[in-house]
Amino acid sequence: MQTLSNIFENEDNVFLKMPHFFKPLQALNAIILAICIGSTASGDNGILWFTLIVSMIISAAATVIFALRIQDELMESISNGSIAWNVVELVYSFILAVLCVISVWLSFSFANRSLYGTSAGYIASGLFFIVQTIFYAVPCTVIYKEVQATSEAERQNIVIEPAHPFRSNAYQDLPTMSGRKIAAATVQNRTQTPFWNWLKQKLLASDRQPITPPPGIAGPDGKAVYQNPLRFPNTQAARPGSAELPTLPGGVHHKLAENYYLTRDGRRTVEPPKVLYSDGAISGEPVQVNQGVSSNFGLPAPTPGFGAEWNRSKENELSSQQNNTEYEYLQRFDKFAKSN
Repeated sequence: MQTLSNIFENEDNVFLKMPHFFKPLQALNAIILAICIGSTASGDNGILWFTLIVSMIISAAATVIFALRIQDELMESISNGSIAWNVVELVYSFILAVLCVISVWLSFSFANRSLYGTSAGYIASGLFFIVQTIFYAVPCTVIYKEVQATSEAERQNIVIEPAHPFRSNAYQDLPTMSGRKIAAATVQNRTQTPFWNWLKQKLLASDRQPITPPPGIAGPDGKAVYQNPLRFPNTQAARPGSAELPTLPGGVHHKLAENYYLTRDGRRTVEPPKVLYSDGAISGEPVQVNQGVSSNFGLPAPTPGFGAEWNRSKENELSSQQNNTEYEYLQRFDKFAKSN
């Protein structure tokens, strides 16, 4: 004799399978909750309305997705198959179950201090929130047990080999776990899904409007394609040390060794100071240093260790300094201005 659950599992209708038949019940119960909360005519029902609206949207969306049988295609396009629908349903069922429990407590609390003569709306809301909690808690529990049983079965299929002194690989043969590798090549080199590519291009402004420049150099077809720099190492072009350098136009800015730092910096072309009191170091006429500061003492400029003394003249300042009364007051205490 078949049980009721076996009969449901044998049917072709997805909503007759456990725990999917709770999805239309969740949406129907959300509509009843909207009527109950709307009959309270109170402005303090923000949390109740939030829980109701989120529950109605998620339940209705899940019902439509399962009715069209596109849940696998949807998860493949969003997460590229790395996240299963059961995990998503487990997460939102747990969150909505917690929100419904909070709404039950708030509904009966509002019923105790209702100022509108009747608390029937809040009492009905609390009762139907209890039903909604059950509708979310049961699928959450069922999915959790299925995930736990699957993980336990995978752990039992791991092959544990005995230790051997001449064996190089590990005792636990992980690649043979459950008859498959830990991560397939498609998982290790997984590309982003079309949704995340579209979101990334919008955030990076790589998918630009026709009025803006293209994201790169145009190809043979005249279109510029955005090249994602976050590539996998085995897809990047190898450039070994023996490879020829790229052909570039001539110039001194390609290699650091070709940059003429000694001649580009004017401070390095200064003549060194004269060596005094050394035999044979002085040749020709002696250097005349009997001139004033304005002519740098007769020495060729610039010369390290010698130079004009710093002085300040008001005529050399900007107009803002020349017309500033505070600077004129401070100029009376300027020893350089007095010396000039």
